[in-house]
Amino acid sequence: TATKTVVKQHTHQDLEAAVGIATAAFTLELLAQRQQSSTAGRGVRWPAELDPDLRSAILSRVVNAPGTIEYSTTSSS
Repeated sequence: TATKTVVKQHTHQDLEAAVGIATAAFTLELLAQRQQSSTAGRGVRWPAELDPDLRSAILSRVVNAPGTIEYSTTSSS
């Protein structure tokens, strides 16, 4: 099967705010997933190990936060 890699680069006006936004987005999406499914995994996971839909939801929360600027997107197959 073919895989597609997409790299999005974002910046934020304030590093502390960016870290907080990313942490909160990750946590909120994991909690929402756990509410929807009693079989949601527990423990520590790398972002690449998460379901693609969950990663997209986390990214959506981050990029739509005030002060976040997208400055490049690259895609390869």
